[in-house]
Amino acid sequence: MDFENVLFKLEPILSSSSIVQIVQDEELCSRCVSVLDELAVQLRSPANRDIIRESGVLNKLLTLFKDGLQQLVEPDAPTANWLVLAAELTRCIANCVADNDNNRAEFCTIAMESTEIFRVNFPKIFKLTNANTERVSDLQFKSLALIKNFCLDNEIYLRECSHILTIPLVNLLHSRDLEEFDEHALDILVMTTDLLSDFVEFSLSSITPKELLIMASLLAQISPSIKEQLAEEQITNRDTDEGVSEEDSEEADPFLELAQSLAQCIERVVSQNETLDLSSSGSTHELQQLLLQSLGSTESKNAFENKLIMMRRLLFIIGLISANVTNTNVQDQTMCYATLLQPDGLYVKAAALIVLSNSISSRETADQVSSNISLGQIIHVCKEFKDPMQFQGLLDIMKKLLNLTTVYDLTDEDLKLLFAELRICHDQCQLYQDVSPLLDALLSKFAAVCPGSLLLKHFSDPNLKTLIMQRDGIPACILIDKFVVGDRNPAKHILADLWASAFRFQELSKISTPHLFQLLKSLGIYLRSVDGNDTNIVFKQHSSQLVTLLTAVVPMSTNTDSASKSIYNNARFVAGMTLNLLNSEQLTDDEFRLRDLAKQLLAPIES
Repeated sequence: MDFENVLFKLEPILSSSSIVQIVQDEELCSRCVSVLDELAVQLRSPANRDIIRESGVLNKLLTLFKDGLQQLVEPDAPTANWLVLAAELTRCIANCVADNDNNRAEFCTIAMESTEIFRVNFPKIFKLTNANTERVSDLQFKSLALIKNFCLDNEIYLRECSHILTIPLVNLLHSRDLEEFDEHALDILVMTTDLLSDFVEFSLSSITPKELLIMASLLAQISPSIKEQLAEEQITNRDTDEGVSEEDSEEADPFLELAQSLAQCIERVVSQNETLDLSSSGSTHELQQLLLQSLGSTESKNAFENKLIMMRRLLFIIGLISANVTNTNVQDQTMCYATLLQPDGLYVKAAALIVLSNSISSRETADQVSSNISLGQIIHVCKEFKDPMQFQGLLDIMKKLLNLTTVYDLTDEDLKLLFAELRICHDQCQLYQDVSPLLDALLSKFAAVCPGSLLLKHFSDPNLKTLIMQRDGIPACILIDKFVVGDRNPAKHILADLWASAFRFQELSKISTPHLFQLLKSLGIYLRSVDGNDTNIVFKQHSSQLVTLLTAVVPMSTNTDSASKSIYNNARFVAGMTLNLLNSEQLTDDEFRLRDLAKQLLAPIES
C-alpha cells in the first residue's frame, strides 16, 4: 500500500475535532488505530516524514496529540480505546521526529506550544496504572520512544525534557512489577534508564537520595539476572551440540544493558551533584547496602561483557558516596566488618575498606575500628588484590590505623604479606597513577612509625626494598634519619641505596615541597654524623645533585611563606655541615662549588 493511499485513509482522523470524538465510537476508533498503524510503518521512510509535514497532516496529528494530553486532566482513568489510539498516535509522531529537525521544530511549536499542558500532562502517562496494564505499557513505551527520537543529538531538547521528565521516569522504574520480567517490561526499563542516563546531567539538583534508592534497588534486583558469558570452548561445544546461531550467541542481554545504564545514572549524580545531601544515616546506609549487594552479584558472575568496567564503576560509586562531606559513614561500620570477614568478593571487600576508612575521623574512631578488626586481619583480607582500584581503601585505612602501638602487633608474616601487596600496587601504578599518592603517603607513615631496628631487619625484603628505592624519596630519607640517629650502623651499601632513592628525581622543579624539606633535613643529619675519616656517600656519589639542590634553594632567602623558610633553614644547616667537612684544599670541582654555595647560604641575608 503506497503512502498516498494511507494519507487518504486518514480522513476520519483529520476531520475529527478531538480524540474524545474518536474513542467514543468503537468502530471509528478501530479504523483509526488500524490506519495509524499503517502510517507508522510508512513513516520509517525519511522521505515520507517530509511529505507528512508539507501536506499539513503532521500539524493535525500534533493537534490531536495535544488534545489527548489534555484528557489526562480528567479524574477518571483513560479508557481502553483512548490508550490504544493514543499509543498509535504517539508511535506515528515518534517516527516523524526521528532524524528530522523540521518535524521536531513543528512538534515544539504545536505539541509544546502550551508548555504547561506538556509539562504537567505528558508526565502523567508514566503514572498510569489500571486494569489495562498491557495497553498502558504500550503507550508508555511509545512515549519513551517519542522522547528518545525527539532529543537525539539535540542538547536543547534534551535539557528541556530532562527538567520535565527525570523524576517521573525514576518513579516509573519504581512502579514496575519486578517479580516477573517479561520482554516488554524489560524494554520499557531499558529505554527508561537509557533516557535517564542522558537526562541526569541536566537535572542533577533534582535527584535526591530517594531517587538514588529507587535506582539502586532496581540495580540490586536485576544484577543476579545478568547472563554469564561462556568460555570460548564452551560456546563452541554448545553451538555444535545445540545448533546455536551466531546471532543468538551475540544477542544483547537486556539485564546487562539495564544494569549499565542504572550504574551510569547513579555515578553521574554522585560524582557531579555537589549539593547532594547524604546526612540521613538510614537512607545512606540502605543505599550503600544495595550497591554492595549489586557489586557482590556482579563479581560472583564468571564472566560477561565489560564485567571489569562494571565492578570498577560500582566500586567508584560506593567510594564517592562514602566521600560525600555530609556522610559520616559510621552507620556502615558493622556492615563493613561483616563484609571483610566473608570468604569471597575482592571488590566488595575493597569497597568496604573505603567506607570503613572514611568513617575514621579521629584518633578515638581509629582506636574503635582497630578494636573490631586488626591491621593483620586487614592485610590478610587483601592478599589477592590485583586491580589498582582495589587498593584505595587498604592504603588509606592502613595509614590511618598505623601508629607506634599498632605497628608492634604486626607479625613478620603480616609484614611480608603487606610488602608483597604494596609491591603489586606499585607495579600497577605504572599504568594507573590515581592511587600513587595514597601509596606514597602510607610508605612515609610506615617509615615514620616503625622502629629503626624493624626497618633495618626487613630492608632486605625485595618487595620493601623495591618500594623504598623506586618510589617517592621521603621514606628513604626517613630511613636514613632513623639509621643514622639510632646509630644502627647499616652496611654502607644500604645507605648508598637509600641516598640513591632520596636523590631519585628527574627534575628539581618536580620535587614536592615535603620531599625537598625532608631531603635537606636528612642531609643535615647525615653530614653531621660523618667523621672526617669516613667515606662520605653524599659527596662521593651525589655532589653534582647536591650542587643543583642548593643552587635552587639560594633564591628562597627572600621568601616569606613558612614552607620556604623551613626549607631554607634546613639548607643553611646543610651548608654549615658542608663547610666543616670541606676544609681541605684538595677538592673536586663539585666540592669547590659546594663550598662556595655553602658560604653563600651562610652569608647574612640583606633586608
